[in-house]
Amino acid sequence: MALKTALKTHIINKLIDDFAVDSNSSNFLFIARPEGWSDDASPPTYVDNTESYNDVYKRMIAAKRVTSVDAYLMAPKNSWSSGSNYSMYTDDDDMSGITFYTTNSDNNVYKCIFNGLSGGNTTSTKPSTASPRGTSINTITLSDGYVWKFMFKVPENWGRFITDDHIPVKKLDLESGVSEKFDDERQLQYSVQYNAVNGSIDYIDITGSGSSYGNRVFSDDTILPSNKRTYIVAAANTGTTGYADLNETESSYSDDFYNTYVINIVKGAGVGQSKRISEYSGGIKRAVIDSNWTTIPDTTSLYEIMPEITIDGDGVSATALAVMHQEGGITLGSARVTNSGNGYTRAYVTVKTANNGDTATFEPMISPYGGHGSDPISEIPPTRLMLLARLDREDGGITGNNIYTGSFPLVNDFRQYGILRNPILATGPRKGKIAGLEVDTVTNINISAATGSVYNAGDFATGDIVLGETSTSCGEVLDWYRSTDISKGTLRLLNTNKFIIGESVIGLGTGSNWSSSGKGVGYVQFQGETTITQTNSHYRMTTALEIRSTAGSSGTTYSSSHANYDRDRTISGASGSSATIVEYIPSGGQTATLYLSTIVGSSGADQHGFTVGENLAGVTVESVINKIYVPEFVKGSGEVLYINNVTPITRHNEQEEEIKIIIDI
Repeated sequence: MALKTALKTHIINKLIDDFAVDSNSSNFLFIARPEGWSDDASPPTYVDNTESYNDVYKRMIAAKRVTSVDAYLMAPKNSWSSGSNYSMYTDDDDMSGITFYTTNSDNNVYKCIFNGLSGGNTTSTKPSTASPRGTSINTITLSDGYVWKFMFKVPENWGRFITDDHIPVKKLDLESGVSEKFDDERQLQYSVQYNAVNGSIDYIDITGSGSSYGNRVFSDDTILPSNKRTYIVAAANTGTTGYADLNETESSYSDDFYNTYVINIVKGAGVGQSKRISEYSGGIKRAVIDSNWTTIPDTTSLYEIMPEITIDGDGVSATALAVMHQEGGITLGSARVTNSGNGYTRAYVTVKTANNGDTATFEPMISPYGGHGSDPISEIPPTRLMLLARLDREDGGITGNNIYTGSFPLVNDFRQYGILRNPILATGPRKGKIAGLEVDTVTNINISAATGSVYNAGDFATGDIVLGETSTSCGEVLDWYRSTDISKGTLRLLNTNKFIIGESVIGLGTGSNWSSSGKGVGYVQFQGETTITQTNSHYRMTTALEIRSTAGSSGTTYSSSHANYDRDRTISGASGSSATIVEYIPSGGQTATLYLSTIVGSSGADQHGFTVGENLAGVTVESVINKIYVPEFVKGSGEVLYINNVTPITRHNEQEEEIKIIIDI
């Protein structure tokens, strides 16, 4: 299939975007089925059909919204271990399924740019013996010959997603002109993404080493005898060219001997310069170079003379130096990249220096679009989606007669869980709308004052409305913080949407006076991640009945000892409807509340299965239904994306359940 990796990446990005707080969708973890299986030790496999779908919805107990902080794309971890072989990145191989990156013990992730083997890529047999370390935005060369590129560090607050075999992977949003965005470990990844260079060449593979580059001169100020160490004798610029007088003992007496080679300054004054030798006079050991020295070398300058490598293509600025084999000394050992350049989609590397044998051949490795580290999801393809959600008593535990906000039973067990997308609210002021989107959101907006201006503490006040003049986005100010640099600050806004980087924002005051008079103005530097408040992030899927003792039992006090209301018992009404008791909460008086699932209605019942004023059947305390509180979601609404049948998960009012859902992609 054409572009299969790109298509897969697009699909999984859309999937994870669906969990974002500021998306137009909402996803929920639901729990269901308080009733036992025929064999609780061996739950049946869920069968994907209409009957099973309807049955799951009927047995749902409660749901909790999950967002992007609960869901991550996961990639194989590839933990580094000494002696393991790692392939290297290439631009002409399908990298899926190839171990070309690793995670060290600090949860730093590195891509292998070179694995120490010329001509090696997916079939490396050279073991890695030095663990990659550090967080530099530049490549890291280790003692074992491996070259690594730091990609990102898994932040501590993502740590709960790390497993023995997988790590979470996420692409951060970049803001143009903003190099420092985060004050935590995410900044390490942000710096890599921000500084990534599109179309760079970080490694050049030698596919044929060639021969007869015998006029090269090695430099080594520790191994060579002192009289052969290649220090410059004298150098100068002469008009548009320059020259260097070479070490007398090491240099050739033959004219033109070094023509078309390059002289590289490897130590001392002028270090890092490489100049092409256009003419060589053997009698005076003078190499004339084809352009001026930027910094004129002197007697501290150690030099080498090597074949000239050139890089042509549709990009710019990439340069490389030849490295010769130490033994034999007439063939190239490698090409050392000195400038990665940018903008390449094709590149050709050649040796310009003339020789008397085979010319070396090369294969430059061009970075992925955007550059190494620009998009971890595309570069280190995830293989699964992990959703990790916690349930605890903070999630609307049903206690007392708290039937408006009570959602999750604190003690009853469940045997099914799954993901429900975009259910519809059945109650409340936003009835008929997608659930979860009524929850308040909070977003930080960093702004800067106009040039030459500073902010005052009172420029924005809680309750002010802030308006973006280009995007027309607006939000209510919760807090306003001036930075140490008082020309900058942060607005914490309630229920805002996307601003445009660089646009002007203005405060409009509060109440009936929508005036900008005396209010702050600024320019958007960047917009932080949007989070939700926890209010109403959980929803009751059970039907709640308030019952009252009546008739012969009128005045009877409900107590926890009434066996007719034990959990998981079936209760029925006079109309013939039945349901399973999820929770029973006596009020301490003549009323109690039943939370019910698995309602099976009868022809005599209304749409909720039971009717206000209907008597309960078969109970020792004669009871009538006083009120009915319907589930907070419209029955059958939304899409059930995932269902898992499990052995009973027993809840306790002091415990926390962590539910993990893994979807392979």
